[in-house]
Amino acid sequence: MAAFDRNAWSRSIGISGRNPRNPHVWTQIQKHLANDNVFLAAGTLRRYLEFTSTILAGNLRARIEYHGNGQYDVGDLWPGVLAAWKARLKEARDSASSWGKNIQDAEALQIESKKRVAATKSEEWMINKAVHYNAWADLQSKEFAAVVSSFQQLLQLMQCPNTDCGEFLCVSPIKGDKEVLRCSCSAVSLNLVPKKN
Repeated sequence: MAAFDRNAWSRSIGISGRNPRNPHVWTQIQKHLANDNVFLAAGTLRRYLEFTSTILAGNLRARIEYHGNGQYDVGDLWPGVLAAWKARLKEARDSASSWGKNIQDAEALQIESKKRVAATKSEEWMINKAVHYNAWADLQSKEFAAVVSSFQQLLQLMQCPNTDCGEFLCVSPIKGDKEVLRCSCSAVSLNLVPKKN
């Protein structure tokens, strides 16, 4: 059993490797890949995606099928998160357009997001094949590094670029009409309210 690392703990977020603002998990995954341990890298990535998917599902107000037992895996959450992300970006673009504001930032985010989502879609299958026994799948570290990179780049797009913040973007308020997609520091603040005709 690994020793408890007091420096990897925070009262507000628990283990820092699970903090979406902390790149520790990506370092862990890279270490596993450097040791040619695709199985551990895939398991770490999958668990991190499940963790971040729960955050993003709430932050983006994703529609997720309810499970009475409270058990959700990445397959339950990730599609809803991606659909909600796409919808929030469209709402931001439509809102800017309705107010006669510059839509280039929202459109650029939509275009980049579409590319990054496509990259994860083409690599998604490898996560399960690397986590579960599969007689024919013998993935190499270099192959799986591309999977890791595609998910890391997509998740970074959903986060505040300010390193002092780094939060996943969140719809505000948490209930009622959606008004803004933002982070706490407001480095990213996308209006979601269209102009009334």
